[in-house]
Amino acid sequence: MGRPRAPVGKAMSNALAHTTKLLKTVTSLRFANRRTFAIEEAATWLAKSKLTPTDRKQLLAILAIYDASITQQRALTTSPADLFTGGLAAFAECDVEWYDVLDQENVVQFQLWLYYGDGGLLFRAATTTPVAQVNNSSFYGDERGLDEATGERLATLLRKAKKIAANLYPGSELATVGF
Repeated sequence: MGRPRAPVGKAMSNALAHTTKLLKTVTSLRFANRRTFAIEEAATWLAKSKLTPTDRKQLLAILAIYDASITQQRALTTSPADLFTGGLAAFAECDVEWYDVLDQENVVQFQLWLYYGDGGLLFRAATTTPVAQVNNSSFYGDERGLDEATGERLATLLRKAKKIAANLYPGSELATVGF
């Protein structure tokens, strides 16, 4: 599956400008609060999940990138066999994992979601604004609208953070991502 690209509108541009400005002050990042989620076969898979409202919105934003017809209402009432079709068929076969990404002041700045076994999306904290993506276990810091220099700075910070996190979570998808 190719790398999905989100349109960059005015709101997205403002959010990415904020991220670019923020990254100028960030000196280090670290991964924390690893969570995993297995999509169950029942139609109530999402309703019964222990996802927070933000987690649920971010997961649905990921799914909507691949299939715009996936809404919260549809996801709450549709079995994975009927929801995850076409290019999304493999999505439900792998556990999803995600992390908070904290800066040097221990402020959550991003959430990194990893799915499909080799894909992922980095969101601004507590939003559905994608900042960067992972495809084929490789990080693409400039695929979601960040300029190349900011994307590379972000990748460098994440690469350093991964060295520690990979030891904490050796069997995780995070350990396989090349930043």
